[in-house]
Order: sequence, then C-alpha cells, then structure tokens
Amino acid sequence: MLDEEIDDTKGTVMDLVLPIAVLVVCCVIGMIYSGGFFSGENFVDAFSNSDASIGLMLGSAFGLVFAIVYYLIRRSMSFKEMMGCIPDGFKAMVPAIMILTFAWSLKGMTDSLGAKYFVRDFVRTSATGVQLLLPVIVFAVGCLLAFALFHKRIHAFRDSVNDAATNSLIALMNTAVVTGFGGVVQGSHGFELVKEFALSLDMNPLISACVATAIVAAACGSCSGGLSVFLAALGPQYVQLCQAQGIDPQILHRSITWAGAGLDSLPHSGGYVTANIYTDQPPKGTYPYFFVTNIGLTTLGCVLTVALYMLFGLV
Repeated sequence: MLDEEIDDTKGTVMDLVLPIAVLVVCCVIGMIYSGGFFSGENFVDAFSNSDASIGLMLGSAFGLVFAIVYYLIRRSMSFKEMMGCIPDGFKAMVPAIMILTFAWSLKGMTDSLGAKYFVRDFVRTSATGVQLLLPVIVFAVGCLLAFALFHKRIHAFRDSVNDAATNSLIALMNTAVVTGFGGVVQGSHGFELVKEFALSLDMNPLISACVATAIVAAACGSCSGGLSVFLAALGPQYVQLCQAQGIDPQILHRSITWAGAGLDSLPHSGGYVTANIYTDQPPKGTYPYFFVTNIGLTTLGCVLTVALYMLFGLV
C-alpha cells in the first residue's frame, strides 16, 4: 500500500502551504516549550529564554511526521518516495548545518574568552576618539579584503571605482535630501498640527504612536527619518503615556519601527527613487509591486504585531 502508484496530478497549493504552516507552528511551540511555557512561564519570557537548538529540532521532527502522514493520506507521494527525499534534504542542509555549527562554536569560544567585554572596554577607553569613524574603518577593511581576494577578477579597476563612486553619490544625495526634508517638516507649522492630532487621539497610546509615526514617515519619505523626527518631537510624551499604562518602552520602540517601515515607501521616497534609477524602470510599471511588498505587507505586520501584544495582555 505504501508503494502503490501515485497520481502526480493530484497535488494542490495546500500540499505546499499546509506542511510549511504546521512546521512554523511546531517550531514556535518547540521554542516556547524549551523556554518553560508549559511549566508556568508566560509566552514572552518563555520565548526569550528558549533554546533554539532544542526548539527547532522538536519542531522540525513533528513537522516532518505531519508531512509524511499528510501526504500518505492525500496519496500525493508514496512512502518510498518520501523516504528517498530525506537523504537529499539532509545533503542540501549540510552547508547550512556546517555554517551554524561553526557560528555557534565561535560564539561559545568568544563568550568563554570574554571577547564582548574586551571589545566594549576597548571602545570605551582606547577608541573614544574614533567611534564616529568606526563605520568608515569597517567598510575600508571590507573593501581591502574584497580587493585582496577578488582582484584577479576585476578587469577594469578604474571603471569599477568610478561606477561605485557615482552610484554611492546618488544614494547619499537621496538620503541627504530625505533627512533635510525631515528637518523642514519638523520645523513647519503643519507638524505642530500633526503633534496635536497624535496626542489628542482617544485610543491606546501604542496605536496612536504607530499612527503618528506612519504619518511622519510618509511625509519624510523615509522610515529612519520619520522615526528620528517622531522620537525627537514626541518620544518623551509617548514614553510617559506608555509607562503610565504599564506598557514596556521596548514594545513601543518595536511597534513604531514597524509603523515607520510602512508608509515610508510612497512614490517620493528616496529608496524607491534610487531603485528605479538603478534598474532603469518607470514608476508606472514597478510601483504596484513595490506598494504590495513595502507598504501592504509591512503595514499588515505592524497591525499583527500590535494585535499580538494586545492578545497576550502586554498593552
């Protein structure tokens, strides 16, 4: 029965979606199980204290069992075919397993050596004068490593440097314009009306903060610009409002970050303009897809995040 002929035309989209959804759910349950959720811990603490190696292993095992049983019931694959897929799947995962093994080993060794405290103390004491230059130093080291490793593949070095400089100037100018525009918005009379509107909203302060951040990010055309303007102008007031209602400021920060990443992608945003310049595409042909992925999905993510916070009684 397990090796009988299978109808290859019987597969549906649900055969792909349902096992993946069950895998995600099982992995989440495995994570909170390893964190002590079923021993009395609340969801957030259990997820924070979870052991990824145990949770993901348990979730993957249960997800695999579900997929095998589901496909047998659906008769989408034979048992022999599914068992033949397991070695192929393991071989495909070997590179990822090796990377994770080396990464966790490196983390364990650096934690044992106290490397993070050494770097922290070094930056605080010996490198205070060059902290602002650290990003430049890191990128310079990255460029030197790239040149040292791949210089044989660079056939037109001067042209590559010129193209890189030109492309970087476009991105820098777009960012500078958006940041400057955000400063103008913050100093305008209309922004005072936005502040009054946000603070007058009769709703949960977390929701009103998300609404205000989305509006400011839309005006600035930038998530980072909108967050900077919002936090500088309204941050202290909303922190006080959230603390008065027992809302953790970390939850406020995560939620407004989601909110700022939604309406920051309107047609005038610097990122969208830069993408069209680099790809040489007209806005008419690209913006519908850009809207779905950068506004629709991120706004939905923000709504779901706030809804989950409210569902678990955190706000």
